[in-house]
Amino acid sequence: MDITEKEILEFLKSRKKPIYFKTLCRKLGIQKGEKKALKKLLKKLEKNKLIKYEKGKYFLRKEEKEENLIKGTVEAHPSGYGFLIIGEEVEDLFIPPPEMRYLFDGDIVLVKPIRRKKKEEAKVIKVLERAVKEAVGVLKKDKNGYYVLLSDTVIPHKIYVPKKQTQKIPKGSYVVVKIQTYPAPKVLAKGKIIEVLGKTKNTKTVAEIIARKYNLPLKHSQEALREAEKLSDRS
Repeated sequence: MDITEKEILEFLKSRKKPIYFKTLCRKLGIQKGEKKALKKLLKKLEKNKLIKYEKGKYFLRKEEKEENLIKGTVEAHPSGYGFLIIGEEVEDLFIPPPEMRYLFDGDIVLVKPIRRKKKEEAKVIKVLERAVKEAVGVLKKDKNGYYVLLSDTVIPHKIYVPKKQTQKIPKGSYVVVKIQTYPAPKVLAKGKIIEVLGKTKNTKTVAEIIARKYNLPLKHSQEALREAEKLSDRS
């Protein structure tokens, strides 16, 4: 089957009404032996929340119908920039540092491609799903107040916390923070401290960082602890 995800999305975008699978096959020229492969592709698009399936019909999600908007997953780089990962058949879009100030690795976003200096970049229109809910970081202070500088994210965001929460926690301590307000233009990221790990970056702290970064069980799984021991031996 030669049909791609992009071609299916473009076809559904051109339609005003939902379409039955049988009709979709006819319109796309899908042969009998290719129907199973098409259904697999449609299920993938549905799982990725690009299309919907209701009452036996397929249709594009409302946000995907907006002109020239693309949905994808953010892949952050430690240098401050990122890429929008769209799909196997579509080239990734560059996300410049100013846009990445408000994003986390793994966020699902809706972007508008913009051509700059002979290449396309992504301008974020909407964050559809946040990848990071809780994170580990170091408690610090600046002119805006107390904040947690995240240690387990690709880009070290600042999450500001209430002063009253920090009264018994020494600056420099490793803590777990729950994010309540995400960063946005003219909006500081805010959260609350839900656990104090201590002032030393020991095996337990490193295990906590690894567990949260790679979605391992938070009760210090054997895998996280083994990796933490390795990192401790190198330092």
